[in-house]
Amino acid sequence: MKLSRAVGEFIKELEPSKAKQTRDGYASDLHHLASMARPDSVLAFNESLVTTYFQALSSQGQRMSTLHRKRASVSQLAEWGVRKGLWAKNPIAGNPMFKFKRPDAIPKPYTRDESARLMGLSLTGAEKVFRALLYYTGLRVTPICEILISNVNLGVQEINVDGKRVEIYGTIRTIGKGNREHIVPVVKELAEILGDWLRVYPGKGYEYLMRQTNGRPYRRKTVERMTAAWGQEAGVSDCIPHRFRHTYASDLLARGTDIRVIQRLLGHGSIQSTLVYTKVSDAQAFAAVMVARG
Repeated sequence: MKLSRAVGEFIKELEPSKAKQTRDGYASDLHHLASMARPDSVLAFNESLVTTYFQALSSQGQRMSTLHRKRASVSQLAEWGVRKGLWAKNPIAGNPMFKFKRPDAIPKPYTRDESARLMGLSLTGAEKVFRALLYYTGLRVTPICEILISNVNLGVQEINVDGKRVEIYGTIRTIGKGNREHIVPVVKELAEILGDWLRVYPGKGYEYLMRQTNGRPYRRKTVERMTAAWGQEAGVSDCIPHRFRHTYASDLLARGTDIRVIQRLLGHGSIQSTLVYTKVSDAQAFAAVMVARG
């Protein structure tokens, strides 16, 4: 069997358990690996091929976090191939050559000034809606691109929280990592923007909320190009979609929101993924002390 075909079959078997963005990442990593096999055969999947693959990545200056992620995709392919009887052993398992320490992830939220400049840009059309969705929901860019019109429920609702009546302006349902359903509340500012958008671009419930003229959803890369352009116009460096998510979580934490509530709003499967935002708050607190004593 060709290694490229084996990769394709492995990716198909990932579908029930992995989010689309994860599957796409695995597919990109592993098809790159298969393209380096000489010949294109499962027999070529060995320590030599994997070594050549990671040496090529290292020579390109790939970050340690990227190498760690790519190692995970190769390792899972290796384990799958052993179970299928395509090769005798996993060339990565127990091999210190392929151990890449994952660096501690420190979120990089926008500063208040950066957020103000980005939200102050005069955007129109789809760009205005994408900016609002990123800023007011903390959702990842891929789930945002895949929101269907039927996933959006606008309308004022009253909920009771610890004896207090709180108004929300709707909800948005998405599918996050691990194929988990994730529902986020809609704030007033976002509800107004979405309402205007749906009045101009109404559609069937099965159609994408943010669809191109051909009816297809926007691609993650397209939204990344949008945010890069916003950053250039607003004078904000490293303006990427995921930093809006960091900002959303960090702002909630700064307002005293319980970490478990933030976990729920971000759709994290583990509280450990959410606790990383406390590192940002610690850094901000230490900086405040230094400024006060300076």
